[in-house]
Amino acid sequence: MKQALRAAAFGLVAGMPLGAQAQIGMSQGLCAESVSKIAGALRPQSPGLAGAFAGRVGEVKLAAGGWCVLQRVEAETDAGHLSIGTLKWKAGGFDRVLYENLPPERADLALEDARLTASGGRSLSQRLSGGKAVEVSFDASVSYRWTSWNKQAEVKLAVTTEAGEEVTLSAQVGGVDLDAPGTLEGRGAAWRIRKADALVQGRGNIGPLMIAALMADGQSRDEAEERLEDTGFWISAAARIMPSAMLDSRSSAALISALSGWPNMRGVTKLRLDSAKGIGPAEVRLLEGAGPKLSSLSEVLEGLKLTVSHAP
Repeated sequence: MKQALRAAAFGLVAGMPLGAQAQIGMSQGLCAESVSKIAGALRPQSPGLAGAFAGRVGEVKLAAGGWCVLQRVEAETDAGHLSIGTLKWKAGGFDRVLYENLPPERADLALEDARLTASGGRSLSQRLSGGKAVEVSFDASVSYRWTSWNKQAEVKLAVTTEAGEEVTLSAQVGGVDLDAPGTLEGRGAAWRIRKADALVQGRGNIGPLMIAALMADGQSRDEAEERLEDTGFWISAAARIMPSAMLDSRSSAALISALSGWPNMRGVTKLRLDSAKGIGPAEVRLLEGAGPKLSSLSEVLEGLKLTVSHAP
């Protein structure tokens, strides 16, 4: 499912300005082609989600501002039933998607009046949702741009639920090569992050959102609940034992403060990462394969400096 979502994010696209470049609009034909591309990219990993787009070429509309618009998207996903009232997308460099099987250089994606209904639930998910099965109503938007000359990507994500929970994330990351073969399928992106800046703003309990996201990433309900419950603990524990060369006392206190009500996030948290050797696919695989072991963590964090500030 992770590859399916990545493919969808790169396929659901059509014209966002980058720097001083002019706005690139989409034609009705390219909107239709993008729907076919989405269905094809999703089919191997998520047939149910692919079916939400298959056969709907004639329904996609070109709206003002260069947006491609599709109404009423219904799909069965690993996380449960997903219903989207309005799905909009646009991108620049869409020829990369159509003819080179590479991600676009810039893109916007918006979900309006979306609802995810996850089945069942126990313990943590029930506590977070007041004893009910997880059902999240939300609006979401994602935008990204990538500049090939310095291999730098900028990503912005905003999610707001019907109940008022809100989280926004903006990040600027260096060392990302989106020209690598297989990138669109999530297989071969060449990247090594040495510098990154992120800004996280939270308002309310984001537990149900995170459980839904983890399940959409292919984890079972029990695995998602356990991962969420453990995340705050492991990050706080790491913040307490990291050498000052990696995380000084002020940044450690700020990180612990940001996680004090986990997963009830409040305030604004700023993070800056500097890594001498960089963090790439090998380091990510090491952590994914070994789990939250301190030996793996120390190997990945070697030569890394993390600066954190938090304002409630």
